Amino acid sequence: MINVVLPNNPLEEFGEGAFSISPTIKSVVLGGTTKLPKDTFKNCAAIDAVNGLDRIISFGESCFKGTSITNFIFNDNVEMIGSRAFALTKISNMKLPESPVTELGNAIFEKCTSLFHIDFGGSTIIPQNTFS
Repeated sequence: MINVVLPNNPLEEFGEGAFSISPTIKSVVLGGTTKLPKDTFKNCAAIDAVNGLDRIISFGESCFKGTSITNFIFNDNVEMIGSRAFALTKISNMKLPESPVTELGNAIFEKCTSLFHIDFGGSTIIPQNTFS
């Protein structure tokens, strides 16, 4: 299995789907990265551990869709969570930031059958099809 370690200096840009559909990626260290583009780790089914989430302010559409992550803690500076960002994951417990997220996409937790507890923190809106 492969462990992806991104540099501590923030990557200025990496493309959509940069690591998508990589069945051998087991864990990820995000380093200094602050934004995850669309489909970054989409369908990387073996990923069950992600470190460095405390710096992420933007989660692109479907960025962790179809991974095996079970727990996720956001920092209070998150500005955007894209549509289906955590769809089809094994997340069981989720807590959104205390400060309101500026943009919440649709179907964020689509088909998350293990999700049994969610704390919406400071968010005042539950988007369309959040749990479809």
